[in-house]
Amino acid sequence: MGSKSKENGHVHNHIAIDTNITGDITSKGDLRIDGHISGTIVSEGKIVIGREGLVEGKVKCKNADIAGNVKADIEVDELIVLKETSVMTGNIVTQKISIEPGAQFTGNCTMGNNTAATLKNGKK
Repeated sequence: MGSKSKENGHVHNHIAIDTNITGDITSKGDLRIDGHISGTIVSEGKIVIGREGLVEGKVKCKNADIAGNVKADIEVDELIVLKETSVMTGNIVTQKISIEPGAQFTGNCTMGNNTAATLKNGKK
């Protein structure tokens, strides 16, 4: 099941193991995914995909830590971290990326200041 908690005025959402969601998710707070989501995820906070997590579709967030399996295009405003257990297939647009030894990444990465704004304006 999914759950939600609030710490210091900041919302934390959790999609638990054995939870499957098909559809789009929008959140103003942080989101931890240990289940399976197929769809578009948009968060104004941080998205954490745990070792058991699987995301298929599109992701847009402020920051991301990935330890599970992702088959999606991801747009991260600040920093994305691919942990050693992550398997990432898709394109990444971010300002900064950190890839730990052991992480698997197949796709393209576009990074740097104002990357998202540049892509929205059709420039590369």
